[in-house]
Amino acid sequence: MGVQRELSGVAIMSIAQTMDLSLAITAGAVVSGAYFGDKLSPLSDTTNMSSIAAGSNLYEHIKHMLYTAIPSSILAIIIFSIVGLGIETDSAQLSNIQEMVANLDQLFQLNLWLLIPAVVVIVGSLMKKPPLIVLFTSSVTAMIIAILFQGASLANLFASAVSGFNVDMLVGVDIGDDLQELLNRGGLYSMYNATFFVFVAFFFASALEVSQALNTILESIIKHLKTVGSITFSALVTGFAVINCTSNALVSYFLIQDIYGRVYKKNNLHPVNLSRNMEDSITITEVLMPWTVSGVFMATTLGVDNFEFLPWAIFNLGGFVFSALYGFLAPITGGFGVRKLEGSVGDDNR
Repeated sequence: MGVQRELSGVAIMSIAQTMDLSLAITAGAVVSGAYFGDKLSPLSDTTNMSSIAAGSNLYEHIKHMLYTAIPSSILAIIIFSIVGLGIETDSAQLSNIQEMVANLDQLFQLNLWLLIPAVVVIVGSLMKKPPLIVLFTSSVTAMIIAILFQGASLANLFASAVSGFNVDMLVGVDIGDDLQELLNRGGLYSMYNATFFVFVAFFFASALEVSQALNTILESIIKHLKTVGSITFSALVTGFAVINCTSNALVSYFLIQDIYGRVYKKNNLHPVNLSRNMEDSITITEVLMPWTVSGVFMATTLGVDNFEFLPWAIFNLGGFVFSALYGFLAPITGGFGVRKLEGSVGDDNR
């Protein structure tokens, strides 16, 4: 799911460029929307791994993330709506969009049947089927549809899977360079940089684990954490610091669990609190830094530097803030948005 979320906004970036709109604002909106879907998807690698690392149930974890995901998304919708209403368009911009749509119609046979792979993913998620099986089924379905409606050959299908799609695979098609740049991408080869980052991150994390350097530094701080607010905020800040050091979310989850798992348990905090804090401090902030796996891929794919779209990644920034607020306001709100372990004082099932 990591690649899918970054690629989901490429077309939108192309439209924004055609209409001469702010690419930084558009990229911020793309990132916000992509990570909203990623956080709440049971097929997402980060959603699965954060729940596994914290020891929480996947679907309980997703349900608990709604407490920060919903207000963050509402805030993003309000801000982008205000910005969008202030943008004026002219006939020249609209004609460019119409030209792009015409080129896409020339390239592909667009119809409702093309939505079947997406339906497979949605239905598989709702039925709580294994993510790998759902994604594989969706991919095979997409390949069958490409053969039936696009006239793609098996050779081109496997070539696209390995080296990415190229418009040259479609015979007799002549489109502009801008649209070719948009469409010519993907494949296993495109994951080379991300895969390399993952290996490097694991080596660095191993050094931190073996040396116990991080644990030693935080041990003096952890013993002073007594309130829900202090525990939550400390975990959020540590998660943000660790992802900046390791550059990989999957590695960071297990480092945070190793440090804070016992602290949450000692204070009767359910594991879903830790898994959500991991998401709000690691998953959605990783993309904002230019030296992380997701950050490098996002900046390269969208064509906008990370620090340029960072102020406009409203959803990503909001998650950290709302997670911290739930922790600090717990004594006032009666623990709203903070789940206690069953049988402990102040237990709730929210």
